[in-house]
Amino acid sequence: MPLLTTVIGSYPKPDNLKMPDWFKMPHNDYAPTMYTEFCEKMSAKELEDKVQLALKQVIDEQIEDGIDVITDGEIRRDNYIYHLCRNVDGFDMDDLILKPFRNGALTARLPRITGKVDSKGTEDWAAKEWKIAQDMSHVPVKYTIPGPMTIMGTTHNEYYSDAKELSDDLVKVVNKQITGLVKAGCRQIQLDEPVMVRSPDVAMDYGIDHASKCFEGVGPEVTKTVHVCCGYPMYLDQKGYQKADRKIYFQLAEIGRASCRERV
Repeated sequence: MPLLTTVIGSYPKPDNLKMPDWFKMPHNDYAPTMYTEFCEKMSAKELEDKVQLALKQVIDEQIEDGIDVITDGEIRRDNYIYHLCRNVDGFDMDDLILKPFRNGALTARLPRITGKVDSKGTEDWAAKEWKIAQDMSHVPVKYTIPGPMTIMGTTHNEYYSDAKELSDDLVKVVNKQITGLVKAGCRQIQLDEPVMVRSPDVAMDYGIDHASKCFEGVGPEVTKTVHVCCGYPMYLDQKGYQKADRKIYFQLAEIGRASCRERV
């Protein structure tokens, strides 16, 4: 079987989409409220028209480059984590808190968890987004979604006294969207869990198990991928940016294989 090519998920936004993006500025300068303010400057239809125009551009570019399994470039997101947070209950995206995260590697203004994390209604919003992208492409579109550990590692918890209980609730939210994707026909789904390598003890305690539970009810017809990493490429050569211990990848990979993920 030939080696398939894909992308991790996020893709540079075209110049005609001026949406705030935390990859385009220092993390300590970015705030999720910037995205909210941007969206409120126009009608929902105007925003969607702008997003879909940019979406078509990044899809066409990936196809022209010969990528076998593309993504929507996460074009409608300000980052790969907060898009989910905005679509579920329990997160305060307006009253932020400035704090270090990623083991102190970064400092930023983070959303706060102020209530029970739960799905908003019954809508499968991830499936809707995937369908829009897939309808623009003749090659498979992979949908990416953040995992519990990474969501917890990029927000500030003020509600749960037990981190594992919070992770349990996040599993339910993520699993609902993943099963909705499968019902809609998506056959390539990626769970983003880079925080696993920064908190290997938590990953081995319950993080890997919870990542598996995010895919509960998903059959072998779906390629299930877990993405882990140690940080962003622009910090690769910076000694002041704390990176994950490389040995951790091999330890987690062995456990990941045992949990039956097709790709890590």
